[in-house]
Amino acid sequence: MNTSSNPTTPVFKDPVLAFIATFEPRLLTGVDPTTPLTQIVRTIGEDTYVEMAARAGIGDAVCLETEPPDPSVKERLGQNVAAAHHCIPYKEENGKLHVVFGYPTLSSINAVAQMLPQPMKVLVSKPSSVERAIHELYGLRSHSAASRPLAHSAASTPPRTPEDRGATADSDSSKAALLLTHIIKEAVRMGVSDIHFHRNGEGEVLIRFRNDGELQNVPRIQSLFEKLRVEHFQEGEEDDLGNRLVNHVMVKSHMDVADLTKPHDGSFAIELQPGDEASIVQTRVLALPSIYGHTVTIRLLPREQDIIPLEKQGFSPVDLEHFKEALEKGQGMILVTGPTGSGKSTTLAAALDVLRRKGNLNIITVEDPVEFRYKEGITQIDVSRSTFDFAESLRAILRADPDVIELGEIRDEETARIATQAANTGHLVLSTLHTNNATLAISRLELMGVPRYMLADNLLVVVGQRLLPRLCPHCRIPAGPPDRERLIAMGLEETANDPLLTDTVVYSRGAGCQYCNNTGVKGRVAIHEVYVNTPRLKNLIIKGASNETIRREARNEGMVTMKEAATQAYLSGEIDLRTVMRVGDDE
Repeated sequence: MNTSSNPTTPVFKDPVLAFIATFEPRLLTGVDPTTPLTQIVRTIGEDTYVEMAARAGIGDAVCLETEPPDPSVKERLGQNVAAAHHCIPYKEENGKLHVVFGYPTLSSINAVAQMLPQPMKVLVSKPSSVERAIHELYGLRSHSAASRPLAHSAASTPPRTPEDRGATADSDSSKAALLLTHIIKEAVRMGVSDIHFHRNGEGEVLIRFRNDGELQNVPRIQSLFEKLRVEHFQEGEEDDLGNRLVNHVMVKSHMDVADLTKPHDGSFAIELQPGDEASIVQTRVLALPSIYGHTVTIRLLPREQDIIPLEKQGFSPVDLEHFKEALEKGQGMILVTGPTGSGKSTTLAAALDVLRRKGNLNIITVEDPVEFRYKEGITQIDVSRSTFDFAESLRAILRADPDVIELGEIRDEETARIATQAANTGHLVLSTLHTNNATLAISRLELMGVPRYMLADNLLVVVGQRLLPRLCPHCRIPAGPPDRERLIAMGLEETANDPLLTDTVVYSRGAGCQYCNNTGVKGRVAIHEVYVNTPRLKNLIIKGASNETIRREARNEGMVTMKEAATQAYLSGEIDLRTVMRVGDDE
């Protein structure tokens, strides 16, 4: 029986190879479609590949040796973009930018087209010619394009098609891995939360740490960077070390380094001391497609041994007691609020650790992603690695007979509704919200469709919090007694009129020292306000009272606001007045 197609005919995803397979299949006889594109092109010959690309209508062929590109248009594409997609800006004509591709894959053509502010015309040329042109156009230092092909540089690798990915590995990755291990070791030693790799228009990569909430240049890392460049790379080879490092992080995080059209999320684990399980660091990685290539941020996720007990998180004795009493309840809802980076996950992790240590509770968490990892006692679900969302996960785990449910964040109406119903049907629910203070959680949940009577019945405690930069104890500067007029202007008249204030010495930020990396701050101070849902406050919620009314009554019943907590930290010499003024208005 005749068939229209041979089921064993190889399928090539590259458009040029697909054209060849259809019209000149003899050229690909015996070629495995999973073979890297670069190797296939070497097999069939660059001239043949370019000729077939032109015949396929992908773009006109151009000889870069006899018709070189116009240097005046090179800034239309950054060096890293050109290298990542194996292309060069060629010339501008009739409002279109002509771009020459060595490997004209659909992903590269689409990516570059979306990045340009003007129409693009595709041209094709031999890959080796494009490699050489990129070196010459952007002034990369090398012995010659032939002696050190651009493909040897991770920043200059031709686009990774699905058949390329994971097929090869060379010494470049081991050199980048060595540097990455050194960087993460230093970050862990310093207590850093995030590592940033920023690319600039000169093709350089700047490494910075987020430490104590502030983004800092780290001279020690930059020095190590330069040292490794000299020690581990041959002459000229070290030029792309920063780019290789960024690409190594992306590949390690299972990202497509060639796709510059959208952000990428990923993760990886790294063992800092071989054979030592305790040295494993989990990370979360985000890559953003900038005009100069991917900019990467690595979040260092805390380990179980990094959990800070509630007693050491800066709660006042009264607030700590209220929080712990809520954790003893068999059902209800506990919320932690604050902006990104305010320590909400850290607070919930400590609360879960208290519950976990009881040993008789079925605790299930739904997180995006999982940050604190527990070896036992808690079932953790990572939504970022699943095909379902918070609401779907929550519906599923309610059938698993949980005692305690933790949601990484209540971010939509359905999740808010299901979480409140879970609290109403015999479960203890813990979660976070993005609000400026504790009492605003009530109106936020109401806007998400949760009835006020449900909130009144099920809300136990809301913790509002911030993390503020702590003055370095080694270089802070005594500033005399507190400024009474400033305190009164901030609405803190009771504090300003305290007769003991004249004997109090406050401090301002110093110029910095070796201990604080010349920043003037070392560590952070947590401030909290803890809203306890008392019978009178429940009644106000049911009656539809405003946030201002609820907040006023909560203060009458003993709630200390974050502004007041910040003021106490100021008076005790931990922060300066400028930091207090940055804490948002109570209302």
